[in-house]
Amino acid sequence: MTDCSLPRVWIIGSSLIARLQAHLGAFGLDQNLGLDCQITWAGRGGRRWQHLMPLLRSKRADIRDDPDVMVIHLGGNSIGTYGNTRISLMRRMKTDIREIDLLFPKTKLMFSDILPRWNWRGQTATTGYGLERTRRLLNGAMFGFLSDMGVEMGARGTASCQGPGGEMPISHWKATAHLKLGNPQPIRVKLQTKNIHRAKPTGVPHIDSSKAADPTKAEAFLCALDESLPHLPQSYSAQQYWDGLRDTIYSMAFTAFGKKLRRSNDWFEANSMKLAQILEEKRIALTNYKCTSNAKTLHALRTSRKKLQQASRRCANSYWLQLCSDIQSAADTGNIKGVYDGIKKALGPSPHTTAPLKSALGETIADSELYASDNTISDAALCHVERQPAMEELDMEPTTEELSKAIKQ
Repeated sequence: MTDCSLPRVWIIGSSLIARLQAHLGAFGLDQNLGLDCQITWAGRGGRRWQHLMPLLRSKRADIRDDPDVMVIHLGGNSIGTYGNTRISLMRRMKTDIREIDLLFPKTKLMFSDILPRWNWRGQTATTGYGLERTRRLLNGAMFGFLSDMGVEMGARGTASCQGPGGEMPISHWKATAHLKLGNPQPIRVKLQTKNIHRAKPTGVPHIDSSKAADPTKAEAFLCALDESLPHLPQSYSAQQYWDGLRDTIYSMAFTAFGKKLRRSNDWFEANSMKLAQILEEKRIALTNYKCTSNAKTLHALRTSRKKLQQASRRCANSYWLQLCSDIQSAADTGNIKGVYDGIKKALGPSPHTTAPLKSALGETIADSELYASDNTISDAALCHVERQPAMEELDMEPTTEELSKAIKQ
């Protein structure tokens, strides 16, 4: 028999909840997670948000007493499906949360953030980032909405509510379940990411060199470099000293200027300093509209979009006009290298391709032994090679002051 005095907890969700319940049963673990409470599991694979209210209405008709705590982990399966846009799904989630509060007035509600996924339903090569962005917007909107409803919220991604006997928070970032319903020792379930093997090692991020034009960031980079260079050990060999110098310059530059987000230089990269503030204003306006949809936030969003569109067109037009002027000036002065550099800048980076070895007749050489044979060079040919005198005296090693001066230039 179950003890009616124990707090009753409902955990409603999709496949994640169903698999957790199956895992507990497969290993003979306590369905109540070893806590002083009575947990009712309601997980089913593929369950979407629109399946929540029919389930709760049927449970409302079958029971008389409300549960003490209700945990809802849904929404991920609805992202990317037909008819569920960001706005419609967000409005439906808010409406259903209000109705649940009316159906179960004595129940403490808790909403678990939608977890990230490798692949979403209906995801294509072009919609993957948009679906992940939808997930973040929904989590942010629900965070603000639940705060307005009076639900006590912890850190971002953590919802907590006071149940009978203790606190009950869940954080999606570490997927940690921490239930303290009368039990002093919490149970934690942590999901760890799987390392993916890559044949080619990942390279280091590129530095956003366009921010070097900012005097504040350039001065911060030079100050950090002046503080770090004297700490390199003088007992290093030449190779070790060079590796340490290279890593120090890279780390200081990456800290000061940040990561380069685009592979090629274009009009956006050239005007990133001007557009960054306008983009941030538009992002804030969009977030406010997602959280609170009214005429005021809609007007602010449209104004920020208009301002960003005008600034983007103005920056793109001035960039291409200046590039055309530079190419024309180089052509008028006979600067062939300047013409080539300007055309290369306009067309973007050249694609890297590989070509097979071919014979003089144009046929592909498929025999590896034919071009893998060693070439022999006779001693007579080596004697005719002109030998240069060896340099006995080398230049002095560069000092730290000379290195800093070269970087500043």
